Amino acid sequence: MRFSVEAAHHHALVCAASLAALGLGLALQSFSALALDSKLVASGLNQPLFVTAPQGDARLFIVEKGGLIKVQRNGVVQPTPLLNISGSVNTDGERGLLGMAFDPNFANPDPMAPGYRTFYVNYIDRTSLSTVVASYQISASDANRADAASAKTLITVLQPTGRSNHKAGWIGFRPGEANHLYIATGDGGSGNDPDRLAQNLNSNLGKMLRIDVRGDAFLTDPNRNYSIPVTNPFAGAIAGNDEIWAYGLRNPYRNSFDRLTGDLYIGDVGQGAREEIDFERADFLEGANYGWRAREGKIDNSAVSDPAPANAVDPIYDYPRSQGASVIGGYVYRGPVAELQGRYLFGDYISERIWSLRVDPLTGALVPGSVQELTATFANSAGINEISSFGEDGFGNLYVVDLGGQVFALVPEPSAWAMLLAGLVALGLLVRRRNGTFVPHALA
Repeated sequence: MRFSVEAAHHHALVCAASLAALGLGLALQSFSALALDSKLVASGLNQPLFVTAPQGDARLFIVEKGGLIKVQRNGVVQPTPLLNISGSVNTDGERGLLGMAFDPNFANPDPMAPGYRTFYVNYIDRTSLSTVVASYQISASDANRADAASAKTLITVLQPTGRSNHKAGWIGFRPGEANHLYIATGDGGSGNDPDRLAQNLNSNLGKMLRIDVRGDAFLTDPNRNYSIPVTNPFAGAIAGNDEIWAYGLRNPYRNSFDRLTGDLYIGDVGQGAREEIDFERADFLEGANYGWRAREGKIDNSAVSDPAPANAVDPIYDYPRSQGASVIGGYVYRGPVAELQGRYLFGDYISERIWSLRVDPLTGALVPGSVQELTATFANSAGINEISSFGEDGFGNLYVVDLGGQVFALVPEPSAWAMLLAGLVALGLLVRRRNGTFVPHALA
């Protein structure tokens, strides 16, 4: 059969459209199956607990339990750490260098901006065994080294004697709150909060604290270099410690803010029955009580006789010990995989499983049926053995930290990108033909 020029052109259009439909269809099908992979980006580390970076910064900063913060540049972990406070850190049990946060003004082009080149750490002091949150500034002569002489203690939280667990350690800034540092503290340790500290509003343990790092309301105390945000729920004459933002927590070891909405997600490690994810909308200002020790997840704690607090807030999601025994809170995904956008990823240290869920932004409730397990979707997941943390880099990409010494980036599966590219190329050909500029070509 002979084809006319018009027929040939029509045939080319049909083929291009078919390729586009096939490429995009397969790509979308792959994305709908949450096509992720895990790529090893760092290894040979010593008990890494966290990774982070300032917004827009291409480096990755790796926190090690023993007191070092290492810098990865261009895929290589540098031999000289950003910070070494190993001589000041106690690492027994769940103690150590536990958290890090960069000031929102870290990379401000104005060197006079408050918080310029400043970062914060949370650790357990070797001598006092107290929680210490301190600030450091980057050296004026080396952008990859901290100035040790710039160390300043912001706040100290006394810990119970003889208890090495439940130290939490996360710190972070909510988007839009450049002055306010949030600090997660555990109940101080042992089982079932024997001193009932999580519900004690005169204790800073078992809490989410919130302090203003720009002010200093305690000029006579060298270990208290902060002020109290006036919007804190117990600030001023209201009964309760002024620093408290939320309470009734057991061990909120890993938490995060959604970098788009400012919503807070708390991964609170359970006692013996439930692991929980707590949620707080960005506009919530009432001082949430998450119920511990009377409540564990969405159930009563049968090991104690305390009645459930009347104002206790249930988690948005909890799971039983059959699924895991130490929740590791994660992040809301804001990376390149469209199907994962807005989904919160988290895992479990004991079971080594990873899940995602979605929260309704209007109601703040779990979207029914949205919980999905992602463990098997990672082609390299067998290499992730001890999930100690999730982390974000300066561009919102997600990472999984393995306590055994590795860091993995969560990336789109290569085949999914290839199919998406094929679809986009086919669509490009189709558009060029319709515009009268159809020129067959190959991609380099």
